Amino acid sequence: MNIRPLQTERDYRQAKQQLAVWFDAQPEAGSGEGDAFEAMLILVANYENTHFPISAPIPLRPLG
Repeated sequence: MNIRPLQTERDYRQAKQQLAVWFDAQPEAGSGEGDAFEAMLILVANYENTHFPISAPIPLRPLG
């Protein structure tokens, strides 16, 4: 498996497809595939934080 930065929407979709496979049969932690799984999770999270940021919630005003 070739792990590299996710630069396009296509890269992102492909990474999510691979993660879906791993979620069905999680690789053993510390194995080569387990390390790849962990790295891919970090890359996807980074891509999502950059391209789909979640803004801070607007505080509610007190009633009364």
